[in-house]
Amino acid sequence: MSILVLAATALPFRAAAEDVTYEGKDVERLECAAIYLAVARDAFEAEGDAQGHAAVAMASGLALLDALPGTMAQKKRALRAMGRRIASETRPEDLGDYLRSVEARCDRLDR
Repeated sequence: MSILVLAATALPFRAAAEDVTYEGKDVERLECAAIYLAVARDAFEAEGDAQGHAAVAMASGLALLDALPGTMAQKKRALRAMGRRIASETRPEDLGDYLRSVEARCDRLDR
């Protein structure tokens, strides 16, 4: 699973013809932003301690998104497209493995 994920992030990524093409570290930033923001969304819907984790995940995701080139509209389209790509390429039963495979890489990008 992790080999497939690493190979996919090495490819240029573009959501639509009028959008920015992200390559290299920017693809990784986009992927990690999508993950952090999805985690934040789910944590905000939960109760208790998850609320604090949601704020951290949201801040991390937005910081990574902010570091990307392009307009906010382009970034949003790319973020939605990345989310769809992750969902389409990752079976629900493999999601935990996928998240573990990108965790260290996302943590490094978030510093």
